[in-house]
Parts: sequence; structure tokens; C-alpha cells
Amino acid sequence: METDEPTVATWTVDAVLQAASYKALENRDLFSSVAKSLFCGEQDVVADRDRAFLQQMLRQVVFEIAMDLHKYLLVVAAEHDADAPTLKELSAERSVQVFDFLIATGLLSSSGIIQEAIMRLCIFSTEQALHGSGYAHVPGFSAKSATNLCELLGIPGSSQLGLRLTKRDADGLSDEDAFNNPLLCIKEIASDVKNQLIWYVAAALRHLIADQTEIAIAPIDSFIEQAASEVMVNTDSDVHSASDAVAKMLHEAGYLDSMALSAIFRNGDFRLFEAAIVQLTDVDIRLIRRLIFETGGLSLAVLSREVGLSIDDALYIFQVTGVSSQRIFPESVGKTIEFQEILSGISVDVASAVFAHWKRGRKFQSAIWDVKTAVNLLAFEG
Repeated sequence: METDEPTVATWTVDAVLQAASYKALENRDLFSSVAKSLFCGEQDVVADRDRAFLQQMLRQVVFEIAMDLHKYLLVVAAEHDADAPTLKELSAERSVQVFDFLIATGLLSSSGIIQEAIMRLCIFSTEQALHGSGYAHVPGFSAKSATNLCELLGIPGSSQLGLRLTKRDADGLSDEDAFNNPLLCIKEIASDVKNQLIWYVAAALRHLIADQTEIAIAPIDSFIEQAASEVMVNTDSDVHSASDAVAKMLHEAGYLDSMALSAIFRNGDFRLFEAAIVQLTDVDIRLIRRLIFETGGLSLAVLSREVGLSIDDALYIFQVTGVSSQRIFPESVGKTIEFQEILSGISVDVASAVFAHWKRGRKFQSAIWDVKTAVNLLAFEG
């Protein structure tokens, strides 16, 4: 879907929000195109290796949910004195069948998990680009050497915060496997997307059991539902991720500002970078990721103004994320001059007003914009 995104010299709040609405439509079409490329054999949207990465991430998440369902199904059945051996036989080793079923029905591509996987691939590529290694490395791109963040931020290494930050530095990118592939951790998926996917996996498992056995399915329904609920509870972390926790500590201790953001990003720690932005803006992390990676640079320019990044830092982030996301978001690279023009056309006041809008819930945001559009249309017709 092609849209006529406005070209503006000096950006107003309404102009930014209108452009953002165009971009949201473009992204929706993009995610749909990627889903078709993954599951319907279309070859012109993502490269083969990216397709393999995305398919593996999705397969791993579905397999993890299916295995957890099997585990909790046996627990629930035993608690109700049901025939656990029969249920064990019926539900075991169906992960591949569940995954294939969700693909064939199109449920996987409509669950919102595609966007989560795409963002994870962009983050993975950014981490590689910042460290100057792997698939995302681009000749001529100068990656920064990792340094102790305590030194960069002026935090005493012996303090509680310093020790926590140092330990996290030592842990490194612990969520990457031995083959340097991106992984999609189920506890990192947005709760609404994760829960919907769990219900889909549970319903698919139920369908496969009913379709391939003579056993009455009605008595099993309640067990599957309870097992799915258990999976949801046990995949909701009661504590923040390491990045969220450290970002919160940095913010509460007064260490988070634009210079800290620059140091964190240039040090190659994207997870802490995005978590720090969430602390400074109070905007949902899914939106923050979209603002950073989507094409054109307008959203990143608004974000840069809101958190006070310098022009040099904003340009550096624009260049790195463009390199990292170009295989998913087309035309992300080579528009440095345009980005500078956009950045110079956005005032701090406009950026603050736009972020005040983005802090509201997505449905409320959408409703506000629809009402404003309708009012403007009535005024125009009058």
C-alpha cells in the first residue's frame, strides 16, 4: 500500500501525527508482506537468511508453548484423577503438528507475533552492527569498541549500581545461541500477543487431539484451558528483565540523560538503550522500537528531540539502525541529508507534544486521531 506521506519543512504536531499514521499503515502492510513471504512462498520481501531466522524464531516459540502445555496438562489431569497416561500419549510430541497447523490456517501470521519477530531481528542486527561482527557488519562501517559502562557513565564500580551494571556487561548477549542466531524469548513478548498465541496453540492442540483420536474431547477441554492458563502465568515474569531493572536503577540514581543514552548505544548495548528510553519517556517499548527502526527517520528525529540527543548522536543512531533494518524496512539507508533536514525542522515543544500523545493507550490514540480527522473533514465540507 502506497501512501502520500507529507513533506514538511517545519513540522507541527498535527503534521507529525499525520505522517505517523501513514507510517503505521505502511508498517501494517509490511508485516503482512513479511508473513506471506514466510508462509506462502513469496520470495521478494525478505532474504533467504532473514526468512530462516524469522521462521526459526517463530517455530521455537510455538514449540516452547506446546511443550509447556503438555507439561501442565499432565499436572492438571493428575490433580483431577484423570487418565494422565492417555493424555500424555495424546499430547506428546505434537509441537511440529501444531506449528504446521497454525501456518496452514493463517493463525500464526495474524497473531501479532510476526511484528515481535521482525523487531527482534532488527535488534539482533543492530547489536551485531554495533559490535562490528556477523551478518549485519557492513564494509566501511566503523563499530565502536565496547567499554566498561561504569566508566562511561561515571558510576563507582564498587557501588551497588556499578556492580549490577558490571555483572550485566560480563553476562554479554546471553540470549544468543551458540550459532549466533537471534532468539525470541517468550517472556519478552508483549503479554497480549503472547497470551493470544498461547490460546491459539492450545486450541490447535485440542483440534489435533480431537481429529486424530476417538476420545471424547469435552472432558479434556477444561484441562487444556487450565493448562493454557498455567502457561500464561508462568511465562509472565514477576520481575523486570535485566535491562529494565538496570535502566530503572540508572534513572532513579539520576544517571540517565542524553549523554548516557549516547554512551549506552555506542557501547553496543541496544537492550539497555531501549529500556533507558522507556524510563525517560514512559512510552510502551513496542512503540519505541518502531520509532527507532521504521523508515524515513521522522519518528527517530522526534524521539531524539524528546530525549535531548545531539545531532551527531541522532545521526549515528539513524545510520546504525538503518544498516540493521534495511533488509526488512526498505530504503532505510542513505538518507542522512533528509534525516538532518527533518531533525532541524522539529522543535523540542513539538516533540514533547507528540510524545504526550504517544503515551496514551493505542486505542485511545487511534480514537483521538479519528475524531480530529472527522472534525477537520466537517470543517472543510462546511
